[in-house]
Amino acid sequence: MSESHDTHARPLLAPLDPGWLFLLAGLALLAAAVLIPAQQDLADARWRRDAALAHEQNRLERLARYEAYLAAIERNDPALVSSLAASQLGLVTKGGEPVGSFAHPNMLDASVFRQLEPGAVTVASPPTSDSILSRLVSARRTRLWVIAGAAVCVLIGTLPHTASARRQARDET
Repeated sequence: MSESHDTHARPLLAPLDPGWLFLLAGLALLAAAVLIPAQQDLADARWRRDAALAHEQNRLERLARYEAYLAAIERNDPALVSSLAASQLGLVTKGGEPVGSFAHPNMLDASVFRQLEPGAVTVASPPTSDSILSRLVSARRTRLWVIAGAAVCVLIGTLPHTASARRQARDET
């Protein structure tokens, strides 16, 4: 009996229902239509959070610089007092040289606040995904078509076998 079973060759994909391929493709498209826009929204939210943290860090650094400057003024720091007297009032100590703009180019402006400000905030550009699938499931016009096509694939994949496929499966067993 085993010889007749071995001599009868069955096709490799005979037990595989082609409906499974439609079902898997439809489910993959539905998952992409749900997950890719959510992933893009998450990446955008993370980028906005990182930008807000960078701005917050810049403001904290600015406050720390102003607090240090105020503390130096309140404790009458000799270097700061002489620097302010020279830059704001044009006063110098005995035996000292007047401060000229050619010797100290950053003293062109009498305001000290420019030197207290931290540098500009630099934030990297937001991440982008530029695949065809992400464009299809993210655009308003095409997203519904992708979902409809995926639903049709799932429907085709869940349809029962045809009668000839059932008959062929019975004949093989």
